[in-house]
Amino acid sequence: MTPLLTADQIQTLRVEWLDDYIDLRPQWGTPVAAAASKGAQALALSGLASVGTLQSGTPIGLVHNGQAARYYLTADAPITSGNATIQFAPPLIAAVLSGAKVTPEPRQKSLYNKRTGRLFFSDQDLLELADRAAKLRGRYIRSADDPDGALFRTIRYYGWTSMRSSDEFLNALLADGAAAGKNLIDAKGTQLAEDAQIIFYDQTGPQNVRFVR
Repeated sequence: MTPLLTADQIQTLRVEWLDDYIDLRPQWGTPVAAAASKGAQALALSGLASVGTLQSGTPIGLVHNGQAARYYLTADAPITSGNATIQFAPPLIAAVLSGAKVTPEPRQKSLYNKRTGRLFFSDQDLLELADRAAKLRGRYIRSADDPDGALFRTIRYYGWTSMRSSDEFLNALLADGAAAGKNLIDAKGTQLAEDAQIIFYDQTGPQNVRFVR
């Protein structure tokens, strides 16, 4: 059977609809730095991908004599033939030796991703959710002015319902007792109610939303 989602659609779902996304920043490759003095705010890097841009705001890690330090890029840095010069803050707390490893932090979309360091849904999970959406709400999806948007909304409905019924998800968000996790769960509930009004416009009563991971 032909998958209902392309790789680009899975990416769109993760970033724009499901908030379940980790970017390992492949454009960074395996960077190493040229030598730089304490207090410097620029580093020449090699070992990057052949082309691309290192984005402003990216957190990076360096180790100085066994002490980990965190810095942030203050400007975009274009890559040329695997090399780039980055600008960052704060200034280096110690000198950097030639060949020192530079570690960019992954970009993580949601609080769950940040706290666990992993995705909630695998790509296969998303394909199964798409199949379920097409089988249960195919008429709504086909009749929509924007069928892709209707499919994504339906997948979000089933996906977020699964998240909010998962002990793993709830424990990750509520682990520290802070309000942020509860607020996010409540916000997802509000969005689910809005999605349900659109997706199930022609039905009443409880819907089949069980999803086994």
